[in-house]
Amino acid sequence: MLFIIDMQNDFIDQERGKMAVKGSDKLVKGILEKVKEYEEKNDIIFYTLDIHEDMESDRWKKEEREWGQELYPPLKEKLENHIPLKKHYHGIPPKDFQEFRGKYGTDEKYLKKLSLLV
Repeated sequence: MLFIIDMQNDFIDQERGKMAVKGSDKLVKGILEKVKEYEEKNDIIFYTLDIHEDMESDRWKKEEREWGQELYPPLKEKLENHIPLKKHYHGIPPKDFQEFRGKYGTDEKYLKKLSLLV
């Protein structure tokens, strides 16, 4: 099981990203290699989308926010057939986690690795 976390334009694009992490664009090649490796094993791949909606402090235009929340282009095409997890404010809400567990099972092998076993 592979999780790809917050690889969106706003965090990766070094020119336009409002919250770009310095050097994060250099991670993309390695992530693409990992995606290929997990696809070859027919393993599950998830990716998060950090969604900021209706934040009082958000002064961005709608178009800027939408662009920023999209997957970084080299990853967007590669991940389109995998499973998105929307997260809000740096976490996955408990309700969404319960849905996630119901949908993908409670395989203890995975959950122990992720420290998600309750």
